[in-house]
Amino acid sequence: MDTFNVQDSVINDYFSKLNEGDFKAVSNLFSVEGCLQPPFEKEICGRVAIAQYLKTEANDIKAFPQAYIVQSSCDKSIQYQVKGYVQTKFFKVNVAWSIHINAAKEIVSVYIKLLAELQDLLVLKRT
Repeated sequence: MDTFNVQDSVINDYFSKLNEGDFKAVSNLFSVEGCLQPPFEKEICGRVAIAQYLKTEANDIKAFPQAYIVQSSCDKSIQYQVKGYVQTKFFKVNVAWSIHINAAKEIVSVYIKLLAELQDLLVLKRT
């Protein structure tokens, strides 16, 4: 992640804390009602629920963001579209993160989309 740097500390902290396994710090970046939408799962909302989910599901995951697009809106919120990949000890898969940050610099939502073909996902399921 050394080459990825956004002018927004919230985005940088999200990925660095996630990769450090500091899931409480990650969840504290979210607003009180903030939500995380993992691929193929229902939305997880609230800081405690997000921290618990990450502790259970993201222990061996490392995120490698590589490029991003930023969109501002008139309410001073910001939407980041980040592309990169996720690495585990078993596989590597391309991912897109859609991260919405409110005017208070809190994450409102993170939607995670796998950028893989169906046959790629079926191979992951078998390993």
